[in-house]
Amino acid sequence: MSVRRLVLSVEDDAAAYALIRHAFRDFGSELELERTVDGKDALDFLNRSGRYKDALKPSLILLDMNLPRMTGPELLAAMQANDSFREIPVVVFSSSKLDADRAKCLALGASEFIVKPNSYDEFVSAVKSACAFASTA
Repeated sequence: MSVRRLVLSVEDDAAAYALIRHAFRDFGSELELERTVDGKDALDFLNRSGRYKDALKPSLILLDMNLPRMTGPELLAAMQANDSFREIPVVVFSSSKLDADRAKCLALGASEFIVKPNSYDEFVSAVKSACAFASTA
């Protein structure tokens, strides 16, 4: 029996999430993929509260930076404040090319900051690269 491993995509844009789903399929990921649309929902998912009471602890979080209700950096800060969430690798997957955004996210505990590529092949490669951070714990 294989261990279930989950990637939580925190992405408010449906088209971007569809690309992530397709990328998972195209590189043959064995990781499961779930989605929340903002940082508050992601915290509910991590806390297994509300509709997420049966949620699996993620092996990796793919985090968009600009989210409604709670931004990516705000979610990173909340995760750093909780011992059980601090160990989950987070890869920020953003359209922002600003060095300040990258530095802020890395300072808040992100494992990596990847700018979303424009070409689909590069996008698949970037998602695959991000998935290498998935913890095996």
